[in-house]
Amino acid sequence: MRIPAILAALILLTACANVSRFEKGAFVAFGQQLDGSPEPQYFLLRMDLSHSKPAETPVFSLKLSENGPPIPWDRLTADTVSAHLPKFMPPPVWPEKWKAEAAKRNAYEGAGYYFAFRNERLEYLGLCSHCGKDFPEPAPGIGPPDGSIFFRLPVTKEQLVRVVGEPDRVYKVSEVRY
Repeated sequence: MRIPAILAALILLTACANVSRFEKGAFVAFGQQLDGSPEPQYFLLRMDLSHSKPAETPVFSLKLSENGPPIPWDRLTADTVSAHLPKFMPPPVWPEKWKAEAAKRNAYEGAGYYFAFRNERLEYLGLCSHCGKDFPEPAPGIGPPDGSIFFRLPVTKEQLVRVVGEPDRVYKVSEVRY
């Protein structure tokens, strides 16, 4: 009697795991089947370098403006980013503790991008094409360090592999945690 109940619970839990998580060092991408796609479309990319070594993280490039050159993430500075994006302002509804933590970072956001620097070092990077009410146009994108190709989010697993290489791990999760 217990075995069928356990199997049913496992099947239900597996069915809820509809978000694909792609990991490569500190680089993480989250994808789901969007707009009827048969495979996951990765719409949220992030890198948390606060506890990681940059050398263990794949290098890729970003475009901070439509006609601008691709810039490898490891060459981004607060000055470069601030020329394209406004300063991040914590929402008024945030608890004071979160606001105090945010004040320790020099952060910028807009058009689907979020960058946080601490002590002149990039600490966190986030790109999202389907976060919030208004999806950015054009969506943020990534390419290899040499800028030879460029993909706008959401991207396929194959496109991610072309940019950052084979993942360390890909698995299903039940939700995206920010």
